[in-house]
Amino acid sequence: YNHSWNRIANVIYVEMPSGVGYSHSRNANKYRNVTDAAAAADTYAFLQRWLDVFSGYKGHPFYVTGESYGVLAGHEGGVTCCSFSPDGLRVITGSKDKTARVWDAATLNCVAIFDGHQDNVRVLTADSKHLYSGSWDKTIRVWDMRTLQCVQVLEGHVEAVLALTVMKNHLISGSYDTTVRFWNTESFACVGKFEGHEDAVRVLTSTGEDAETVYSGSYDGSIGFWSEPIAVAPPPSTSAGGSGLSDMSDAMAGLSVGSAS
Repeated sequence: YNHSWNRIANVIYVEMPSGVGYSHSRNANKYRNVTDAAAAADTYAFLQRWLDVFSGYKGHPFYVTGESYGVLAGHEGGVTCCSFSPDGLRVITGSKDKTARVWDAATLNCVAIFDGHQDNVRVLTADSKHLYSGSWDKTIRVWDMRTLQCVQVLEGHVEAVLALTVMKNHLISGSYDTTVRFWNTESFACVGKFEGHEDAVRVLTSTGEDAETVYSGSYDGSIGFWSEPIAVAPPPSTSAGGSGLSDMSDAMAGLSVGSAS
């Protein structure tokens, strides 16, 4: 304290883990199998010991911040989206290079490259079984999180897919085509197409795969409110071989739509 240039606030700069920047350890094993948990534990131990040595600071307000040295390198274009797997063990990234990559959250190693989209990957979401990637190529790809293979390509949107989220037994997608679509996550069939917005559906959110409601945000300045679809019997055919349905949404009378305002 007597030698500090600032009597109002003091900064301790800690490089962690050992081997990063100018930091060093006499124990070479410290450089192997470094994890976030180990780095956090070492930092905590250092701060405890530092405050024991400089006990005059113990009663002062104390703030902690950090800067990550971890870099996930591999994409050949700008990274447009990022998501965690529900178990937190993997990080998934999407890019303008038309791929999605899966990274081990502990080692930061790339464990899979998802290839197949014909344009940039715009949005990602996941449930306990699958990762879903939406693209400017107007499709959604379904990836098995166990085998890391593509198991389905969902087609229907006529413009870029901009938003994805999950709710009970359904994947929900939003698009530049102004629609919100519901996809059954068992059959991957589109079970509803809804046109409450007047401009691109830019964002979707829910509380996860157990959610019963979803909110959609649009460039038209409105927010849509969507509840879980309830299957109803279709009306009688109006002509031989015809279904009598002008749009799939006609068969979804159980869907409630909040006022978009």
